[in-house]
Amino acid sequence: MIQIKNQITGQDANIKESDLRELEDKYDFKFPDVIKQFYLQYNGGQLERHYYVTQNGTYTLSYFFSIKYGLATLNDKMNLNYIDEWWPKELVPFGYDGGGNSFCFHVTNGKIYYVYEDTDDDDGNVPIEYIASDFLSFINNMVTEG
Repeated sequence: MIQIKNQITGQDANIKESDLRELEDKYDFKFPDVIKQFYLQYNGGQLERHYYVTQNGTYTLSYFFSIKYGLATLNDKMNLNYIDEWWPKELVPFGYDGGGNSFCFHVTNGKIYYVYEDTDDDDGNVPIEYIASDFLSFINNMVTEG
């Protein structure tokens, strides 16, 4: 079990490792071990402390996508994203800010990024910001107020 120093509420029904493997196979990626453990333990939900502050700003994590059984599943999100050519395939979304943007992990290094899905620059590129070195430091360093 992973040690999360943040209260998680509203999680969906439990899942099995086969549910995770199904997504990995479908979209050709591997969950980092800590994220896999998170989903097996919680399968989504919300954090009590849900603001992440960096030198570039404050980010709000409204909820985690569930793997199955929730209103907003990771499969549904990836189905939408992967049909769009603009979505960077090396980023897998795991959370949502409630305003059209996603928190993602990088499939090779596990770093956490924020994808501005509701805007783009003059060249049509979607801004992507690095925000944390890994999933646990991201969750455990959240604060109550932004």
